[in-house]
Amino acid sequence: MNNVIYVTGNIIGESGHYVARSWVALADDSYKSRAIKVIEEDLVLNSEYDTIPYCEYAAQGVVSCLGNNIGCSEIPDFIHNRYLKEIDKLKRLSNLDIPEELMHAHLKCLYAGVFAEFEYFIIELLSALIFADESSYRNYIHRKGKKLDRVNRMDSVYKSIHKILGHDMEKLDEEYSALGIKLPDVSEIKNDIDDIRHNVIHRYGKKVSVGHLENLPFSKEGLCLLIEHFNTFATNLMDEVKRSR
Repeated sequence: MNNVIYVTGNIIGESGHYVARSWVALADDSYKSRAIKVIEEDLVLNSEYDTIPYCEYAAQGVVSCLGNNIGCSEIPDFIHNRYLKEIDKLKRLSNLDIPEELMHAHLKCLYAGVFAEFEYFIIELLSALIFADESSYRNYIHRKGKKLDRVNRMDSVYKSIHKILGHDMEKLDEEYSALGIKLPDVSEIKNDIDDIRHNVIHRYGKKVSVGHLENLPFSKEGLCLLIEHFNTFATNLMDEVKRSR
């Protein structure tokens, strides 16, 4: 890959937050020979500099930052595996010996956790795909146009992506389609979002009945079925991502 920014000095993260494909310290001349741009001095990252997220930044010197303001674009497989691990923790929590009077509250939290983990997964995956290459990144900027900050563009793109709601399947279909990725069948999870999520999040685990609210019938079996729906969708989405790359 030739998307290398080579710095003959040091890379110093002074302020703000910056994302790149990777950051390399003590880089040798092999990086310089592949560079699309060479910076003949220290690269100081502040409000006056905007990183390119699909590029690799290589410094002849060191890479230093204040706190955690330098990060790397995530890999789709890593995002998917992290999602599966977190979902597995929720399944294991459902097997704890919980007193009967606490079971509804316990399951309510686990149901909410499944929705939260899925929404985090699908937005982080979208972000990683947009930052993955020049074409996807520039296409997103072109589509959003004047809505983005022209100075701190990378940060503006990141914030724009994370304003998308992870349960808005129509909007997500639009964003993934712009990347050439077709979302798998959403019918099952759309029903889960419409029939369960909104009651869990907005009605505290209750549903509207005749003249009153009543508890949703949470169960371990229902939780496992919910997880199965979202895991199947996530796996099918990853297959679509791999086919499109």
